[in-house]
Amino acid sequence: MPRRPRRASSRDTFCTNVILYGNTQALTTIGQYELCGKILEISTELGCKYILTVGGLRKDEKIEKPNIYCTASDKETLQDALDLGATIMRGHIFGVAGLLVGLSKFRNVKGLCILAETAGLYPDAEATREALKLIKKILKINLNLDNLNIAAEETASLLKSFGVVSSSIEKKDSEANHRWFI
Repeated sequence: MPRRPRRASSRDTFCTNVILYGNTQALTTIGQYELCGKILEISTELGCKYILTVGGLRKDEKIEKPNIYCTASDKETLQDALDLGATIMRGHIFGVAGLLVGLSKFRNVKGLCILAETAGLYPDAEATREALKLIKKILKINLNLDNLNIAAEETASLLKSFGVVSSSIEKKDSEANHRWFI
């Protein structure tokens, strides 16, 4: 009879990577905390010691080369990101990207949030490229970014066919041309 694999415990000494992707958020503040608590609970059970979140920082202007901003759960992790070219994020980070990093400290897990500047175009290949360049350095991994533009163009084309894609700049210009008086 084959042996059942046992569940990992915090005493196990192996490296675990957990990658989560989501394009929606929990609908309530309570839901945000419940989701982040569960993610951290499972991650620490698997032996994770580092949380890295990634997101976009929307700017209502055309971005030539996106800047990368960051915040961290501790000074050492923050300094590591700054040494690799990120800038300290000033202000609030909403949603799971910020909350996971904030809560990670209470679980003795290091946390880092990186945000790439974007004009709000979806998908933003240049913002993604800049974020992934920093992730490559932080995690010391090799990522091939050659097909990023092709994938972004195909996704944008598909979304545009459904009427989903528009830039924040286009929307702002459109709103400026329509003035309503009561």
